[in-house]
Order: sequence, then structure tokens, then C-alpha cells
Amino acid sequence: MKSIAVLKFGGSSLSNSQKLENAVLKTKNFLKFYSKLIIVLSAPSDITDDLIKISSRFGPDDKTLEKLLTVGEQISIYLFEMASKKHRLNALSLNHYQLNIRINDNKEIYHINTLLIREKLKSFDIIVIPGFIGIDSNTNPTTLPRGGSDYTAVYLSKKLNAECYFLSDIKGVYSSNPLKIDNAKKLKEISYTEMLEISKFDSQIRQTKAMEYACKNKLEIFLGSTFENSRPTLITYRKNKKSEIRYISVNSKDDETDITLVAENISRRKDIIEKIKKFKILSFDLNTHSITIHFPKLNIEEIKKIYSRFILR
Repeated sequence: MKSIAVLKFGGSSLSNSQKLENAVLKTKNFLKFYSKLIIVLSAPSDITDDLIKISSRFGPDDKTLEKLLTVGEQISIYLFEMASKKHRLNALSLNHYQLNIRINDNKEIYHINTLLIREKLKSFDIIVIPGFIGIDSNTNPTTLPRGGSDYTAVYLSKKLNAECYFLSDIKGVYSSNPLKIDNAKKLKEISYTEMLEISKFDSQIRQTKAMEYACKNKLEIFLGSTFENSRPTLITYRKNKKSEIRYISVNSKDDETDITLVAENISRRKDIIEKIKKFKILSFDLNTHSITIHFPKLNIEEIKKIYSRFILR
């Protein structure tokens, strides 16, 4: 049995009591493989947006609003502890003040009381911690940027020398956006370089600052589903030496469709560039880790054919 893992559950896994209980059962299953677990939680889905909407009537200043937005994650950790105890799991929640989670003016974590965590792990199998929130230099409650629970999780993974899992309503990283390409495949692994490149062209899959921190510290993250037992995608600092195409982004405009191919050092792949030239294209832009091809407007079937020609099989 392995020693310790950090499990981060996103807001979609906590949006109601049934889903939250499912996250607890997922946690229970992880205890078959790890002796101790750190659970990092986001706020339940939509709570942060609801708080912003409710408070907008009062025109709050940024600092007061930030205080309000620390509430969601605290709701999550206390409910998670309750649900864990219902299932006879030996769990304890610790809030941002107890853990002295310090966030600087650059919105970076620079301290968490990991000694307290290690001490509590002597008596508890599961420690439940809020992501996203912390304390500023004046001991006021404060927050990280959106998606900051990812950052809390990788920070703890580094400090505790623990394996790290991001669990949510998606099964992993896909070779394209499944909402646009219905035959997109889940990837076994992808590099941080490729993940960060994807975020330039498609909506961010994970928080950029968390990915940069994990890459710098050579951490590996498993990205998988809270609700299924499918194999997660490994996000790794190791390079994709073969420069195989990992991801295809599709963005259509009025009279043009842009298709971006993402892979480590793709600009060196002369065979891919030659293949591109055989298509009817307007132009293409070459970057170190991506190539954006500008096509005349394509329909979905034409897009799927181009996807099938390029994507890693």
C-alpha cells in the first residue's frame, strides 16, 4: 500500500448531497491503495457565482467581496466531514485559519502548516482541506484566482511528497473538445508543455498557475472522474519525445475555420507540415508547440475528416 495521496474534488462533484456522498465513496475506495488521504475541495458548483450575484446589489468593495467568497469552500469541507463520518471514515476537516494557509500579493501560496497535517494524520486517515482560500499578510481571508483549488492541491502534493489526483465530472484530457469532435479520444498521458499550449487556444482545462507550479517541481497529476472508475490521464513533466499530435483545437468564424494541432516541438515535424500543404488552406501559423491552420469555412463532417487525418491513433 502506498503512503499518501492528495485528492482534489471540483465543484461539479460537490453540487448536491448525492454527488458529495459519491465523492466520499470515491475517497473510501482510494483507501484501498493509500494509507492516508488529503482531500482538497472546491466550493459546490455555482455557489461562488451565486454569492457574486447576490452581493452585487450592495456594490461591495473587492476586499469585502473576497471575504464573502471564502465561504463556499468552508461549506464543502464541513459537509464532506459529515458525509465521511456517516460512512464510518476517520476524517477531520481543517479550515484555512487552522492551517495558516498564507497567500501573498501575487496570489501565490507561500505557507501551509503541513506539520499540523502530519500530526493529525497520526490520528485520522483523511484530512479535509479547503482549496482556493487562505489568509493575507493582514490575517484577512483571501482567495487565489479562479481554479485556485488546483494550486492548493499541487502545493500540498509537493510539500507532503504525495501523489496527486484531480477528480471532477470529466474522465481525463481528450484529443479534442468532445463537444465539438464526438469521436475525440481520452489520452493516457500528456505533458505540461502541451497542456499549457492547449490553454492558449481552448478554454483552460486546468488552472495555468497550478500547471506551472507542478511542472517546475516535476510533479505528476492524474486527472480523472469522480463518478466512474475509468483510467485517468497522467499529466507529466516528461517530454513527448516523438512529437505526436496530442490535441486538436477547432474554432470557426464567419468565413473561416481554424484548426490548431498541439504537440511537443511540433514545429520540427516536417512530415506534418508537408501534409498540411496538401490540404486546401488559406494559410498556417507555426509555433514551437502548435500549428494553426486557417481553412475556408468547414462543416462538421469536413472537420472530422481532418481530425482523423492528424490525430494520434
